[in-house]
Amino acid sequence: MTNEQKFFLENVKVIMSPQEKQGYITHITEKFEKLNVKYEKLYEPFHLRQGDYSMVILGKDYRNEWLAERKFGISELDKCLTDTDIETKSKIELGLQGIRDNLEWEFVRMNQIGVKEKWLFIENVKNFEDIRDYASGYELKNQTAGQRVYSTLNSWQCNNRYGFKIQCLPVKEDFANILLVKMFYYWRNDMKLLYGKNFLTYVKKLVKGDINGNK
Repeated sequence: MTNEQKFFLENVKVIMSPQEKQGYITHITEKFEKLNVKYEKLYEPFHLRQGDYSMVILGKDYRNEWLAERKFGISELDKCLTDTDIETKSKIELGLQGIRDNLEWEFVRMNQIGVKEKWLFIENVKNFEDIRDYASGYELKNQTAGQRVYSTLNSWQCNNRYGFKIQCLPVKEDFANILLVKMFYYWRNDMKLLYGKNFLTYVKKLVKGDINGNK
């Protein structure tokens, strides 16, 4: 582990959506605790309004800049793509009648607030191509569930649509580690842009209150 990674883990706080139910995230919170990484569920009016995970570090809130959505498998994704939308009235008022499900609405809102990096994590899936082989027994427009999810995500991840990245996780217990890796490199790039390649020395001075120190 590098000094930059160690500093990040010591100072980051992972922000979680209250919709992440405790019974389904034990494998995540246990890993955070093992790594001594702080985490918190924020509730109204401070909760995540879109996405499931973001971060706060050294006073900077990344909720309008870096967001991740987590799904526990293809079956949940398929459900998100076929469920009746619960915010139809709001979308009609915004002229978004074509939005057909809650997952898509999540990414619409991310784009509306200008989120720079968006991730979709899919647990219990070996790789993206395997999604096509999933079958739920329910066909829509002559497509199996896997074909439906695969084609939809291929379209949505394009930069001229919603422009998010996809990470498949064959072992769900890896989610916390990989989430932290993605967060770390985004934060590291942010710090380099602000303070240069030797940012860690300067940032440590900021933490100690020596804000007049040289970069």
